Amino acid sequence: MTYDIPPALLDMRSVEGLVLHELANFSADFEQTPFPRLQYHRSGAIAWLATFSPESFTGRLRGKILEVFLKYRSREDYRTFAWWRLLYLESAMFALTEDRSWLQTMINNIDHDNSTVRSCVHGPLGLIAPKLTLNEYNLLSRMKKNLENGNLYNESMICIYCAIKGTRDEKISLAKEWKITREFSSELIEKIGNKRTISNAFISDDYSEICRYLICMILKERMLSRPAVVDQGDLFRGNSGAPRIAGGQFVEQKDFFQNKTKIARIEDIWSRMRVHPLIHAEVVLA
Repeated sequence: MTYDIPPALLDMRSVEGLVLHELANFSADFEQTPFPRLQYHRSGAIAWLATFSPESFTGRLRGKILEVFLKYRSREDYRTFAWWRLLYLESAMFALTEDRSWLQTMINNIDHDNSTVRSCVHGPLGLIAPKLTLNEYNLLSRMKKNLENGNLYNESMICIYCAIKGTRDEKISLAKEWKITREFSSELIEKIGNKRTISNAFISDDYSEICRYLICMILKERMLSRPAVVDQGDLFRGNSGAPRIAGGQFVEQKDFFQNKTKIARIEDIWSRMRVHPLIHAEVVLA
């Protein structure tokens, strides 16, 4: 099963307006403890859009995400209170910039001693996993450590491993080199080599929730927005000045930091979502 946002809905929504709205609400509820599941939906929605429609993020919008991140990164309690709450924003920034510094917190904590913390890493890292390679020594060594220890959530971690760039033979060869003997972990390695399915329920359920949340936000915007009478020059711009996505077309929009950027065709977003390996409930190393 895959979890998709119908393109007819996405056509109706300004990516910029949606992201700014979610950032504002995310900041407003940042202090809540325990951390509401809704907060993962908000930041996850931003990362989802950044992954599958990066062209739609203007320099100004990227700057807003960075501004929110740095606000909490500079806190004295960042290392104990804030860091794990920001992982989807880091995932979004890597998707938009491919700056490797945005990977480090996720990678450094994929083998955290606390299983709940490890699980927080999987969704954000899984979104950008297809951009990573088998040269990620730090990531792979930590994955190996988890397998050696027989840690909880290793199954979804192996799904991330399968999603990394590289051929099937390369991944099988590397996994065998690890010489994992722990019972359940060794079974996961065997599944990779034998083209058997590996459950990805944990990550795909996260993504399913994010997509449902996005659909609800898009529908809400459709119900609240009023059609505007515009001239040809403002064809893709509502009363607020926020750019709207036009289905099947590229729309140019001005930017404070760049002269122009492009919004991806809905068909492109749709196809990117469908081929991402971790939106499926099961993963097979093909």
